[in-house]
Amino acid sequence: MRSKRAGFTLIELLVVIAIIAVLIALLLPAVQQAREAARRSQCRNNLKQIGLAMHNYLDSFSQFPPGRMTPSRGQAVGMPCWYGHVSPLYHILPYIDQANIYNQLDKSETRVRMGSPLCTKNAFVRTVALPVFMCPSDPRHSSGNNTNSYRANFGAHVYAGRHFGSDINVDPVYTPRAAAALDGLLGGSFGDNGGIKMSQFTDGSSNTIMYSERIIGTAAAAANLGNYMFRSGGTNLINTSSPTNDTASVVAACATGDATNPANYRTDWGWTSGDDPAWYYSSFQQGAYNHVQTPNFPRPDCGCGSIPDDEHEVAIITARSYHTGGVHSLLADGSVRFVSNSIDLGVWQAAGTRAGGETLGEW
Repeated sequence: MRSKRAGFTLIELLVVIAIIAVLIALLLPAVQQAREAARRSQCRNNLKQIGLAMHNYLDSFSQFPPGRMTPSRGQAVGMPCWYGHVSPLYHILPYIDQANIYNQLDKSETRVRMGSPLCTKNAFVRTVALPVFMCPSDPRHSSGNNTNSYRANFGAHVYAGRHFGSDINVDPVYTPRAAAALDGLLGGSFGDNGGIKMSQFTDGSSNTIMYSERIIGTAAAAANLGNYMFRSGGTNLINTSSPTNDTASVVAACATGDATNPANYRTDWGWTSGDDPAWYYSSFQQGAYNHVQTPNFPRPDCGCGSIPDDEHEVAIITARSYHTGGVHSLLADGSVRFVSNSIDLGVWQAAGTRAGGETLGEW
């Protein structure tokens, strides 16, 4: 007498498959959340390392690294391969175990340019990717490419500098206005006039943000919040040559732009493209941001068509991240906190100034 062979019926097999599918569906979000939590923790640790390096620099020089050095551009004074707007991250390389890279850098010819004038002594940094400057949640990072997730706070205004294009000439309207913002009540943790001492943080180092996250652009003509809008309907939103540009006029102009049209964006924003190593420079394109709008503001960053780092050139550059709900920010006391997208604009702007005189309280 033959015995019946045990086995699954088709229905039982389908039930088992369905149960496994349900379990995977339940577990996958938890796995993804765990991975993002690890990436978020690493991002926070990167900022803490940057903060520690900033304070080690402060101990050595009695001031924080300069946001920019003068002159910003050396062409007008016979130094075509000098750029003063190297970033604070450049200055802290020896304090984050990157002295070997710092020692290779030519300190007298800081400009990187592969065209005319040809400035190649520091061109090697274009391919130097440093994990400490990369938030792992940003998918735009790649090995062998100089990218940057962390931006220096220039304050609650739209100015990157006062009179850089000409170096010597001073615009009677724009220059005093930009200088008042950078040096005065709206100034951030960094500026264009040398390093800032701890005593100048009169709002308190625990109430002033030094660095925040910023996502990398797509390096393509696409409507993406990591990119930068500068025109609408074929017309530039900001007149680059106008000395009357100020924060209010830039906010108003940028509100009128068509954010859905890819043709309105630059295609190289926040990405090392030829002459612009991302963590190396402190322009609004790669190394600096401002507190004009709240974190992850739903409108794109926006300003004049050229890279906003010369006279009359202004922009809104917002702290942004791929983390749900907000961004990590490094404060001047070295601590790191997560700032919600829903933070009040006035509070966010107050946290972006070192000597605004505001009383923040708990935030």
